[in-house]
Amino acid sequence: MNTVKEIFKKYDDEISRLQYKKFTPTSTLEMNDVNNKIIFWLDLENLFISKNIQYYIAGEFKLTDAIKSYNNKINIKMTDNFVAHLISHIEVTKHNTIIDEIDYPGIVSTVEGCVEYPGLNIYNGKPITSGFRSHNYKGSQFEAVGNLSSLWLDFFNDITVPIYRGGFKILFTRNGDNNVIYRWKTNKADGTEDAAILPTEGKITIKTFYLRIPIIEYNSESQIMLIKELLQDSYFFQFKKWKCIQKMKASRKTLDIDITNMYRNVTKPIRAFVLQTNRSNKQLKDNSIFDHSNINNLWLEDGGKRYPEEFWNLDFENNYYVSAYEAFQDFKKCFFKTDSIPYVDKKRVQIYVSNIQCWLINP
Repeated sequence: MNTVKEIFKKYDDEISRLQYKKFTPTSTLEMNDVNNKIIFWLDLENLFISKNIQYYIAGEFKLTDAIKSYNNKINIKMTDNFVAHLISHIEVTKHNTIIDEIDYPGIVSTVEGCVEYPGLNIYNGKPITSGFRSHNYKGSQFEAVGNLSSLWLDFFNDITVPIYRGGFKILFTRNGDNNVIYRWKTNKADGTEDAAILPTEGKITIKTFYLRIPIIEYNSESQIMLIKELLQDSYFFQFKKWKCIQKMKASRKTLDIDITNMYRNVTKPIRAFVLQTNRSNKQLKDNSIFDHSNINNLWLEDGGKRYPEEFWNLDFENNYYVSAYEAFQDFKKCFFKTDSIPYVDKKRVQIYVSNIQCWLINP
């Protein structure tokens, strides 16, 4: 019996055309209301689509105080990876079954960028951004295009064969503007912050949002044969799922999370933990950077077995955290095949440790 991959391979030469088709949301009237649902229906009948579904989003970023001018020197900008931070939740349904979903895609995709990608800076190995690097431009328009997989929907990242018929409903939940905008004060000559330099609050208005679907067209006779073969065999998809879990008010106490029953119909997850503190819904916090968290010990238990078995006895306030750094390097080397950078000095390692504090993942 041929695998699905082998079946599609037989018909590679029978592809007559590959083109993108644009799909708009069912409604744009409330696209900028916090917690509003932006819904796309992708009904493709008997067509095949590639996994590389793209989003296009454009709009306006401006100060809420229209009297004050907006220029490229003012201390306000959209955060790096801003598209992911514009959304608080994404849900993907195929033929009325939920197949993938993600909470806090801004946090998850930024963490993934810090962990997986080697980055542009040889001294710290972290990426400038896992999506977009943002600047406070003189103009106030923004525009971005990217793949849904960069919003950490791994269904659109892991599958290796075309998808038959579509039948997708993709639901985006609009995040608040404060999660996407960062404004800051400038220091005076004496080193204190100058509150007078702080800009007024900003506002983001999405004006255009659509999905670009890559449609694969086969020669008519070959398509009939391809569909017949697929229906004779099991046609299913395997992909990773990510989960970002939020626990509030965990300061100065032990946090114990049982994630045994948090996953549906999946094998045992590979898990990693990181904490992110006090950044949600605050324009005075840059949501693309993780806060420092003072953790003494961190471990996972699976089937009664604990990893790591040793107590780390970390002390971030006094710069004792090299054990956490080493575990982070081992994780990158094992799962993402990136080179391990040995501990050299505390100035360098601190950059890594600040990026290790926000992930609970289930690949």
